Amino acid sequence: MAPNVNGSQAWLVTLRDVHETSGLSYRDIALRCDLDHSYVALVLEGKRRPSRDVLTLLLAFGYGSNLDDLDRVLILAGHPPFGRSARQEYREEQNLPSSQHAIASR
Repeated sequence: MAPNVNGSQAWLVTLRDVHETSGLSYRDIALRCDLDHSYVALVLEGKRRPSRDVLTLLLAFGYGSNLDDLDRVLILAGHPPFGRSARQEYREEQNLPSSQHAIASR
C-alpha cells in the first residue's frame, strides 16, 4: 500500500512506482542519465526535489517513459508539461503563431 501522501508529493509516489516496476538499480538509472547514483537515491527517497530537467532525464532516458507519463509526473511535481497542448498554450499566451501556421508561411 502506498503511503498517505499529499498532492505535492504525488509525483514522488509515481516516480517510485516507475522505479520499482523497472527492476533497475539507482546506479543503473544514474548511468543512463549521467547523474550521480547518490543523487538519484536522494530523489527517489524523497530527500531531494528534482528540477524539471532532472525529472525529464529520469523518466525519459532512465526509465524510457512515454510523453504522456512524463507530462503527468511533471504536472504532479508542479512543472509545465512537454505535450502538444502545453506548447499550444504557450504559443497562445505569447501571441506566437501556431507551428502549422509558421511552417505554411515560410
